[in-house]
Amino acid sequence: MAVQMLTAQRSVPSRRVMLVAAGALALAALVPLSQIGAPDYSGLAANQVVEMHTSRLPVASLDELTKHSDAVVLGRVVASGAVHFIQAEGQKPAALQPDARLAGLAKAKDAAGIAAAPRSDTGILTPPKGIPVTDFTVQISQVLNGSLVQGSTITVSQPGGQITLPSPKGSTAPTLVRTLVAEHDPQMVVGQEQVLFLQRSSDGTFHVTGGPDGRFSLDARRTLKPTDENTTLGASLKGQTLARLVQNVNSIKAGGTAQ
Repeated sequence: MAVQMLTAQRSVPSRRVMLVAAGALALAALVPLSQIGAPDYSGLAANQVVEMHTSRLPVASLDELTKHSDAVVLGRVVASGAVHFIQAEGQKPAALQPDARLAGLAKAKDAAGIAAAPRSDTGILTPPKGIPVTDFTVQISQVLNGSLVQGSTITVSQPGGQITLPSPKGSTAPTLVRTLVAEHDPQMVVGQEQVLFLQRSSDGTFHVTGGPDGRFSLDARRTLKPTDENTTLGASLKGQTLARLVQNVNSIKAGGTAQ
C-alpha cells in the first residue's frame, strides 16, 4: 500500500536525506475503518505494514555519497528504541480564506431555516501528529572513514517504525498496530551488520546519507549488497569488496576519484 507524504527534515540532514510526511499516519489509520463494526476483528487487529511514499534525490555516485557523509562505518544494530515523532518545519497549515461568492448563499440558507447537519467524530481515528522516526543503537565494528571510534555505539535515526492507534470513541474495535516503512528503505533489524554512510545531526545522532542509497549489508562472501539494488549507485557497488570500498572512499576524501 503506497502512501503519499509531505516532506520534512529533522535537525540538519542534507537535502538528500529521505524526507517523510505525517500524511501517511492519517491514511494508515483511516484505511481499515471500513472493517470497524464487523463481527470479526482479527484481520483489523493484526499488525500491517504500510509503505510510505517518499520524495528524495537519488545519490548519483560513490563520489557524491562519500562527499556528503561525515563518517563511513561497518556496524551491528544492537538495539531499537521507541518510535518518536518529529514535526515538519516550515509547513504550517494556511488559514482558510472563505470565498466571498458563498456569503450570499449562506444568508439565503439561514433565511430558509435550513440547519446544518450535526457532525460527529464517532468511528474516526486520530493519528499521532508528526513524522515517525525510530532510533537504532549501532555498535561500530570497523571505521572505514571518519573520526568515530571502533567499539563505540552511536544512535542512527531512520524514518518509520511501529505505531499504535487507539480505538475510535464508542468503538469496540481493538487497538490498531501499524508498521510504517519508507519506500525502498526497510527498517533496520537488531542483529544486522551494515555498512553505513552517515551524516551527523545537530543533536549528536546520525542518519544514513541518502536513505537507502547509503546503507549496505554484506553477503556470505563479505561483499556489498545494496539496500536498493535498482538504483544506479546500488548496481555499481553491488558485489564490491569491503577493502576496495575503503580504498575508494579514502581516495575520494583525499581529492581523488574512485577506481
